[in-house]
Amino acid sequence: YIHHAAKNVNKNLFILCLNELPTCCKMTTDFPLNFICKGDTVEKTRLKSAAITAFLVILLCFALFLTYLCFFEDNDIFQARAFGSAQMILKVTEQDIPDASAPAGIRRQLTWVMPDVKGNETCLVFYLVHHYAEVRFDDALVYSLSPGENDWLTDSPSSNWVIIPIYPSDSGKTVTVTVTPVFKSVVKRDIRFEIGPRYSILMGHLLTDFPQLLLAFLCILIGLVIIAIRFYLGLQGKMSSVDLFYLGIFAILVGIWRVTDTRYSSILFRGSSLALGYITIGALMLSSTPMLLYMRSYFRDSEKLLLITALVNCAFAAVALVCQITGLAEFRQTLVVYHAILVLDLLVLLFATMHHFYSRKVPGDAWKLVVLIAVGVVLDLIYFYQEGNSSGILFTIVALLIFSIYRLGSGVMNASRKAYTDLRTGLFNKNRWDELMKAPYADGSTVGMMMDLNRLKYVNDTSGHEAGDRLIYHFANILRNIIPPSNTICRWGGDEFSVLVTNASQEKMEGYVQAIADAVAQYNASDELPKIHYALGWVLSTEFPGLTPGALLDKADKRMYLDKQRWYIDNNIER
Repeated sequence: YIHHAAKNVNKNLFILCLNELPTCCKMTTDFPLNFICKGDTVEKTRLKSAAITAFLVILLCFALFLTYLCFFEDNDIFQARAFGSAQMILKVTEQDIPDASAPAGIRRQLTWVMPDVKGNETCLVFYLVHHYAEVRFDDALVYSLSPGENDWLTDSPSSNWVIIPIYPSDSGKTVTVTVTPVFKSVVKRDIRFEIGPRYSILMGHLLTDFPQLLLAFLCILIGLVIIAIRFYLGLQGKMSSVDLFYLGIFAILVGIWRVTDTRYSSILFRGSSLALGYITIGALMLSSTPMLLYMRSYFRDSEKLLLITALVNCAFAAVALVCQITGLAEFRQTLVVYHAILVLDLLVLLFATMHHFYSRKVPGDAWKLVVLIAVGVVLDLIYFYQEGNSSGILFTIVALLIFSIYRLGSGVMNASRKAYTDLRTGLFNKNRWDELMKAPYADGSTVGMMMDLNRLKYVNDTSGHEAGDRLIYHFANILRNIIPPSNTICRWGGDEFSVLVTNASQEKMEGYVQAIADAVAQYNASDELPKIHYALGWVLSTEFPGLTPGALLDKADKRMYLDKQRWYIDNNIER
């Protein structure tokens, strides 16, 4: 009976009822009292634990996978010549050669005649993505890029710069480049051949990739700063939530995704060129989960949905990793599915944002990040499917940097304000009021006004705390719209509000009181629920010369209490 009834009883009231049970009705220790008392909260807690655990597990699996790639697998590269202004080879003859043994069923052969080579510091340079290659000068093999003999986790060589020194004696030789695409999606990918000093060619590409590299490293740096701030505040006892930690992880993963996806990264991390492509896609697949975990702290009404979506992301990442290890499918071949899941993530976040505003909750910063990331991801996806590659994609990272810089800046600027702000209404809190009560004021200029919402506990018990939150929020909005911003409105907590009005007079105060009454009456005449009922008391400092602000507040509080008693008597309601 208790288990059945608990679903429809307020948590505090239910615990009180349990305390009143006779001794003979005490439950055994194995009875799920925690589940009964917390109801849906326990389910959300379990979902949260499952999502976080799943993310940490899949993060560890990806880290082990990529670590193994970095240290134990690599491409076999044969290069016959040692290294000792750029010219683009335009007259290239291309031929497609069907080959059933090739991964994509085809090989491409590109040939041209080597132009005159001057000096011994000249190189042939070109860039390959998911291609194996052989380069011959006449009939001599001078370069090959092929799968490593011990590689069993990967089929693709990822992205590679091919750099071959050429000498004056190579002038006039026939150059034959045979490339083998690993995936059908890269069969028609353009390959550009350049001849010139290695430094000049690579510096030109560095300038092209520099904006993306700069933004990516900045994103990683900001992520580390956010995590450091979170740990510092935690050590100071000023923050117990780990939600800011997830934002930092999200920023780091996005930064890793972008820095490893540049062409120049193959030069920066030349010894790990094979692993770079997998690090890029791995970081991308993992990034959406911390984003969802961060957002759940803002969108409590949609927390369960966000946690389930995070679990879906982790499940997909796990399946993609298993497919990669077992050879069923490469990461790149699962990208389309991941992009579909990414769109699902965005739809869930947009739904949570709209539901948040529909519930008339106080808007925070989260919706700004959702909008920025949604716009960035959509534009990046359009670019990817139009161009066939993700090199140069910047929209998402720019959106994240804008929000992260804003978040850090606003956090520093509003640190003191947050200490004095009631999070539920956006009004000042009791800490701010206590400071105002200690400050001196000019005689005749200050008014203490106390207000109390009648029957808030009844609303919480009968309609739920969400209804109580709406009641508080709407009453706070009425006060905010009527009391000029030059004055101070505070929410003490619970159902109590207080106002300090400067340059007050009898007429001004009576005007405020009447305006509040009219606004409440207009609200109650609408379809909004629950209805607002309140008690109010106020004093002018000129009524009690010499009293401190705190003493004046006590006077206003007593008048408010009398007004509350009259309301209960007039409406024949027991308190």
